[in-house]
Amino acid sequence: MSSPPDRPVEGMKLSPLPTPAWMSIAILVCIILMVGACFYGLSIATLKGSWALTIPDTDIVRAAYLPDEFPQVTHTLEEVIVLDSTGIFVPLPPSKKADQLNQKAHNQRWFRLDFTNPTDRFQHGVFDLIRRVYDDAVLYQRETDGTWTSSKAGPPWPQQGLEYPLRWHAFNVTLMPGETKRAYLLVTDYHRMPSKFLWWPMLDHYLSWERFFYAAFACYSFTWLTVAAHGYFRFALHRQPEQWHFFMFVFLHGLGTMLGRNALSLHLPFSPLPIAEILAGVLICASVPFLFQFIRALLSTKRTDPSIDRLLQLNAKIWMFIPLTPVAGFFPTILPIFMFILGVFGWLGFFLLMTAAARNWRRGGALGLFFVLACVPYGAGLSVYHILEHDSVAWVDQRCLFVLIGNALSLILLSFCLIYRSRLTREEHYLLHINYSTDLEADVLRRTQELQQLSEQLKNAVQDRDRVLAIIGHDLRGPAISLDSLARLIKYDPTFQQNEITDWAAKVSQACRLQLDLLTNLLTWGRSQLERQQTKNKSVNLSSSLLLAWNDLRENADRKRITLNHSIPTDLHAKVPHSLPQVILRNLLGNAIKYSHPGSTIDVTAWRSDDDQTITVTIRDHGVGIPPDRLKALFAGPGTSTEGTSGESGIGVGLTLCHDLIRAADGQLIVESPEEGGTRVTVTFPTGPLPDKS
Repeated sequence: MSSPPDRPVEGMKLSPLPTPAWMSIAILVCIILMVGACFYGLSIATLKGSWALTIPDTDIVRAAYLPDEFPQVTHTLEEVIVLDSTGIFVPLPPSKKADQLNQKAHNQRWFRLDFTNPTDRFQHGVFDLIRRVYDDAVLYQRETDGTWTSSKAGPPWPQQGLEYPLRWHAFNVTLMPGETKRAYLLVTDYHRMPSKFLWWPMLDHYLSWERFFYAAFACYSFTWLTVAAHGYFRFALHRQPEQWHFFMFVFLHGLGTMLGRNALSLHLPFSPLPIAEILAGVLICASVPFLFQFIRALLSTKRTDPSIDRLLQLNAKIWMFIPLTPVAGFFPTILPIFMFILGVFGWLGFFLLMTAAARNWRRGGALGLFFVLACVPYGAGLSVYHILEHDSVAWVDQRCLFVLIGNALSLILLSFCLIYRSRLTREEHYLLHINYSTDLEADVLRRTQELQQLSEQLKNAVQDRDRVLAIIGHDLRGPAISLDSLARLIKYDPTFQQNEITDWAAKVSQACRLQLDLLTNLLTWGRSQLERQQTKNKSVNLSSSLLLAWNDLRENADRKRITLNHSIPTDLHAKVPHSLPQVILRNLLGNAIKYSHPGSTIDVTAWRSDDDQTITVTIRDHGVGIPPDRLKALFAGPGTSTEGTSGESGIGVGLTLCHDLIRAADGQLIVESPEEGGTRVTVTFPTGPLPDKS
C-alpha cells in the first residue's frame, strides 16, 4: 500500500482550508451535536417519572432476597418457599447501583417479590431487570388458584420445563384489581447479581421504551456500518494505511459495542460462560492498536513528530497484548483489578493521543483539531455515563444511550478526518507530480544543453583536427623537401662544394629542429585533447623548470641576441604534474623569443599569493605584441601561426596547448598586449609544499 512521503518535498506547501470551508465544517459539527442532543431529548421525553417505578424504592412492589450464606444452587422452588416461611429472606436494601459483582463465578440468587395492584382494573405490567446482560433469569408467579407458573428471560434458548423466553431482561406480570401477587425470581450470571429493579405498571409504556431503545441501536448500527463501509471503500480505492486502520478500528469497536450492550446475543445453550461480554472486551481492546496506527498515519507523526510517534508505536504494541487479558473475566474476584489497570492504560493512551493532536495543531495542522473535535462527543458521553445521577428512572439505559450517541457522533467526525486526510494525500501526490514534472523538464533541458555543448565541442574538435592536419601537412613537407633536395644534389652533382653542403646542412638541421618541436607540441596537445585526465600531482620547483626550458631555447635566443632576466625564488614549488611547468614555460618562452626584436630582453618574475594558495609567473617580452582581434580568439583552438621577427614559422598550437594544460591543473593563463608594446603572459599555478630535504 502506498503512503504519503516520509520526507517533505522541497518547496511543497499544502494549501490551507479556505474560510468558507472552516465555516462549513463548524456548522456541520454543530448540526451533528444538535442531532445527538435532540435524539437524547426525545428519548428522555418517552421516559416520564410515572411510567416506571424503582424497586425497592416503591411500596407497590416489595422485594427481598435470600442471603448468600445459604447455598442457592441446591434449592428448588418448594425449598425456597419453605425457607421463606421461616423468615430468612432479607429485604432488598436501597442501592445506587443496578447490580453488584459476584464473589465467585457463575453465582445464583433467589429474590422474593410481592406485586400489588392498588387500582380497580386489570393491570398488565412488566417487571424489568434493568441490565440486559444477565445470563439467565426465571420468574415463578403464584396464580389465583394456588398454582405456580414460570417464565424465562435471557438468551433465546428454551430450557426444560420453561417456556420460550419472551424478553431478554423483563417479565410480563398480570394483576387483578386489588390483587397482591407473590413471585420468586432466580437469577444466574457469571459476573454480577441485580440489586435494583424497575416496575412498569403499563405494558404499552414499556413497549414504547423498548421500541425506542432498539431503534437507537438500529440507528447506531446503521451509522457504524456506514462509517465502516466508507473507510473500507476508501481503502479499496486508494490503498492508504490510515484508511485500513480506520476501517479496522471502526469495525472492531462497533462490533464490540453491540456485543457489550447485548444487542447481539451470543450466549450458547450449552455454555455457562458469558461469551458475548468476553468477546466484546476482546474486540474493543483489539481495536485500540488500530486507533493508534490510524492517528500515526493521520497526523504523519513519523515525519513531523518522531518522539510522539515512538510513544504511539509503543502503546499500540502494549494494547496488542491487552485483548488476551479478558481471561480475567473468568475470575470475578480479580475483575475490578483488571478494570482498574485497563482504565489506567486507557487514560494514558487518551492523554498521548490528545498530546499528538495538540502538537499537530500547534504546528498549524488542521487534522489535529479535527481529531480533538471528533473525540468530544464520545468523551462527553463517557463523562455523563460516570457522572449521571444513579437514582433516575431507567438510569442504566440513559447512561448507555449517552455513550451510544457520543460513539456514533465520534465515528462520523472521524470519517471527516479521514476525508480531509485523503484530500491532503491527493494534494501531496499532486505536488509531488508537479515537482517531478518540473525536475524532469529541468533535467531534460540541462541534458539538451549539455548535448548541444558537446556537439559544439565536437564540431570545434573536428575543425581543429582538420586545421592541424593541414598545418602538419604543410610544415612537415618543408624539411622533407630540403632533405630530398640535398640528397639529389649530392647524388647527381659531383662538383657540389663542401661549403655549399655545410650551408644546406645548417638549413636542414634548422628544419629538423622545427619539425621536432612541432611533433613534440602536437603529441602533448593531442594527449590533452583526447585523454582529458589529470595525472598525479607532484611538487615541482619552478626555478629549475624555467632554466631547463631556457636551455632548450638558448640557441634560438643567442641567434637573435635575446637575453633572459628572471627573478624566481628557488623555494617556489607548484603542485602540478612533473613535466607540466617545463612544457608550458618552453612554449611561452619560445613565443616570446619568436616575436621579440633582436637584441631585446625577456623578463620573468614570480611570487606567491598572500594566502599561500597560488604562485603567479609573468613572462614579459618587448616584441611586436598581439592585435586586439587575434587576442579575443586566442584560445578558441589551434590557429594560423604568423611569422616571427626573423621569419620564424610555427603551427599555432602552442598557446592553446598551454591554456588547456594549465586549466587541467586548476591553474589560469592570461595573455595581455600592453599599449607600450610587447606581450605579457601571466600563469597561475596551485601551490605545492616544499620538498623534504632530509
